[in-house]
Amino acid sequence: MKDRLTAFRALTVLAAAFAPLLAAEPDMSFDLKLKTGLKGGSARQELKDNKIFGFALGASRAYGSGRLTAELGFDILPGQNYDATPFSGAIHAPAGTGLGIADPATGHPYFLRPNESLDLRKESAQGFSLKLGYAAPLSWNQGLSWHAGISLEAYKVSSEFTGTLRPMYVNASGTPTQVATSLGKYYEGFAFVSSGTSFAPGAFAGLRQEIGEDFAVELNLRSFGLKHQDYRPTTYTGAAPVLETSTKRGFSFDVALCLKL
Repeated sequence: MKDRLTAFRALTVLAAAFAPLLAAEPDMSFDLKLKTGLKGGSARQELKDNKIFGFALGASRAYGSGRLTAELGFDILPGQNYDATPFSGAIHAPAGTGLGIADPATGHPYFLRPNESLDLRKESAQGFSLKLGYAAPLSWNQGLSWHAGISLEAYKVSSEFTGTLRPMYVNASGTPTQVATSLGKYYEGFAFVSSGTSFAPGAFAGLRQEIGEDFAVELNLRSFGLKHQDYRPTTYTGAAPVLETSTKRGFSFDVALCLKL
C-alpha cells in the first residue's frame, strides 16, 4: 500500500505541473476512457500473459493547430502461473562436506525429476500511468486525429514463488535416489510473495476517431517498463538463495472507448 501511495503522489505531482498549460485556455475537454489490449516484449514473456486492461481520465486543450493532452490512468497487467523447474543443467545439493553437483560415491550428477520437483511462479502488475502529449487533426477523414507523447509508469509488480526441489542421482544399481544427509533426505522448499514498485519512462502514439458529440475511439501503441523479480535457490547455483531484480521493457496495443464528460 505504501508503494502504491508513493507512486500515485509522484504521478499527481507531475500532472499538477502540467495542469497550468491545460487550465490556461478555456477550450478544454475531458473524457473517461475504458481500455483493453494486448501486450508484448519482455513484459509478456515474464508475465506469461498477453492481456492488459485499464481506465483513465483524459484532458486536452487547444494549442496552435492541435491540442495538448494529458491522461492519468490505472492499468492491470495480469499474469499466469508457470512451471520454471529446470530439468537440464547442473543441479547442486549438499553432499559430503560441501555443495556439489554429483554423488561423491558414484560420481553420477544430480538431477530433478518432473514427478518429484516443482518450481511454480507467477508475476503480475498493476499501477498508474501518466501520459503527456500532443494531438492534431488529419485532413483526410473528418473527426480523425493523431497523437503522440511520453509517459511515466509506476507499476507495482507482485511475484509469487512456490517450490519443492528434490535433487536425485542414479545409484550404483541404476535406481533414481534422493540425496540424503545426516539429517535425512535433502530437499529445498520455498513459498513467498515479493512485491515492489518502480518508475519507468515510455512513449506512445496513436489515432483517435470522434463518434458523434459524446464518444470517441482510440487506437494506441505504447512502450513501458516494469520491475521483474527472479528467485535463484541454492539448488540452481550452489550459492545462498538470492532474489534478483531487473527492469523489463514491453509494448502494448490497446483500444480505448472514450466517453466525453
